[in-house]
Amino acid sequence: MDDQPSLMTTEVMLARMRDFSTIGVSQTAGLIMGGVFATAAVTFTEIMRTQDALPVRLTGWLFGVIASLMVLDGLIRRALIEARPILRAVPMVAMGGLLSMMAFALLGPLTGGADGWRYTHLLVVAVGVVLTATFGDGIADHVEPALQPLYAGFAARGLRRRKSLWIITLLGIVPFGLAMADKYAGVPLQWPIVGANLILCGLYLVSMFRSQRYYESLYAEAYAAHREKLSARAMPAARPRCPSVKS
Repeated sequence: MDDQPSLMTTEVMLARMRDFSTIGVSQTAGLIMGGVFATAAVTFTEIMRTQDALPVRLTGWLFGVIASLMVLDGLIRRALIEARPILRAVPMVAMGGLLSMMAFALLGPLTGGADGWRYTHLLVVAVGVVLTATFGDGIADHVEPALQPLYAGFAARGLRRRKSLWIITLLGIVPFGLAMADKYAGVPLQWPIVGANLILCGLYLVSMFRSQRYYESLYAEAYAAHREKLSARAMPAARPRCPSVKS
């Protein structure tokens, strides 16, 4: 029995942990976000059929869809460069997905009632807080020299992006505060809420498009680093040999 090869080696274990983001987070995100978009589709038909507080419900639904697309896009793309497992990511992604489903359900006139839409943004803020917390500071433990500039730039960009994500997330408090003032202060603020929803949609779209352009440049940088590494390896082999001098 001692001569049998081991089914589990350090290489296998490290490879599994390295691919945790690709396998665990991506699959969980795909499963959960499928439920989120299904809930969004049902809510949309309910909103259009009932026609109650249509402007705020419809723009709130649009904001929720764009935010969900941004979340799905970010969760899938982050696996391209992360190599250090963030074990808390899977349950937190699942929690964020459930909160998103609840937010869409509150938008529905039948499921959320007459005032359910007022609390949607509060849940969206909670989703942003939960998902932003899944991004770790250490994205890789060991990086070969060719990729160190790329990872250094990604880490610096990650710090800036987390700050911007916190700001965009907390801006969701604005339409929530307007909705509470509309209800309890008796001030008609539904159209300002519509404007706030559309502004948030624009901010999320700009953030998503900027992130996509960054990852396109990241691919070019990774390809250039790989090509430079291959050239450095080929240089000794291509160096001509000096002819031996016979005495």
